[in-house]
Amino acid sequence: MPGAEPGLGVDRGRRYGDWASREAHEAQERDTPLMCQTAYSRRAKVPIMPIYADRASGKSYPDARSLVNAYLVQFGERAAAAIDPLDEGGYTQLRRGSARIGINVLEDHGVLLLVAPVMPVPMTGHETLFRRLLELSFLTTSDAAFALDTHRNEIVVRALRRLSGLDYEEFEDLLDTVGRVTDDWDDRLRAEFAQ
Repeated sequence: MPGAEPGLGVDRGRRYGDWASREAHEAQERDTPLMCQTAYSRRAKVPIMPIYADRASGKSYPDARSLVNAYLVQFGERAAAAIDPLDEGGYTQLRRGSARIGINVLEDHGVLLLVAPVMPVPMTGHETLFRRLLELSFLTTSDAAFALDTHRNEIVVRALRRLSGLDYEEFEDLLDTVGRVTDDWDDRLRAEFAQ
């Protein structure tokens, strides 16, 4: 597009909706809160610092791993089970029924990833299986979803949540959901699709 800034697809030489000129647009942009600005803003973005605090207790943590480790201790106490803390890579796992749930703190990406294997991908019948998994993921799985782990060639149940602002109730709910969905569907899916 002539006059457009590279990669933005916005022609800087044209009028901007109700703005009569580029200067008017830039003046409007200066007076607009940063979070409300348009995608073609030239203003430098201020990094948003993540919040690692439990809303219920008010306790703050220095980083995501400390937060999740505290939640693992609390979860273990409530479930009367010993749960290993996160390792140096930010990983641990626990069992819920027949589900083996991997807990991954991906701090570089700012997310908590819970993954539970369901079954190996069968050699045939992919279209029918994948359609069934998509249908189940629409409503049946709540905050979790079925996914394909291509590295291990497995069907998994996974839940993904931003780490910043994560409170204990959400953490426990995600673990319960992934465990319940995996426990409810692993045997049924294996019986229906395994070869």
